[in-house]
Parts: sequence; structure tokens; C-alpha cells
Amino acid sequence: MIIVEKEEVKNGNKIGTYFNKDNIFVGVVSYDKDTYVERIRKENFACFKDTSDEQLKALIDLEIIDREETDLFYLSENGYTCFNGEIETIVGDNSDGKGTIKELVSAWDYFDEDELYETIENGIPVIVSTSIDPLLNYNSDYECKLERNK
Repeated sequence: MIIVEKEEVKNGNKIGTYFNKDNIFVGVVSYDKDTYVERIRKENFACFKDTSDEQLKALIDLEIIDREETDLFYLSENGYTCFNGEIETIVGDNSDGKGTIKELVSAWDYFDEDELYETIENGIPVIVSTSIDPLLNYNSDYECKLERNK
């Protein structure tokens, strides 16, 4: 999810010009081990720069590194689009090798209307947020649900 200061929303509109409000969700995407190692490498996390792929897989096996990411998704006829550093659309069932989306809920269960905007970034409509807190609240609820189900 792209986080911006409210004052930084350039040409920002309330949701509704490019995106249907009813198709915006918060959820968790879960990756298989190899795909997640690739994502870590692609993001160039400095803390893992000198860590081998085998070491990363071991950290995943030990659950020191989680293979899940919480994010904001937009559902269209092409699949679920995630607006983070790189705009990516995935099917959601891992048939495309890009992860499985689960625990989807309406973004409006966590976000207020003044926290999500649509704007144009590099000629592409995107959804941006003025706060990370709703995503953190969702993640906390998700983690509590996991604990209750153990």
C-alpha cells in the first residue's frame, strides 16, 4: 500500500472516479517459500543482503520470517491489484505463482473515507492511503484470529 501525507495527495480524489468503492479490500497474501525468497531478493532488503537463499528458507521454516503480507487490494476482472512500490495484479489462488489471498474484508471495515484516495502515479490510477493505522489494526485482528484458531 502506498502511504502519503494528506497534503501530498496530488490530484487526489475520493474513491469513485477510477475505482469502485465496493471492490476495495484488505487481506493477507500468503506465498510459498521459494516465491517469498524471490520477493525478498527483489525488494533488496539490506538486512538480508548477505543471507543466502538457503538461510532465508531456514528462517522461514523456523517462522522467524513470515511468508504473509497484509495489504490493500482492488478487485477487477483481471484479479486483485496491490498498490505498493510496484503495481501488481494477481489471481489470488496462486495459480499464477504470485500467492494466495485470504481473509479478505471490505477496506471500509478499517479505513475511513478520508484515509483512501485515488490519484495518478506515472500515468496509472492508483489507490493511496494517508494512514498505515487501519492496515495495522486489520493485521492485529488477523493475528488474534490465528491465535484463537490454534
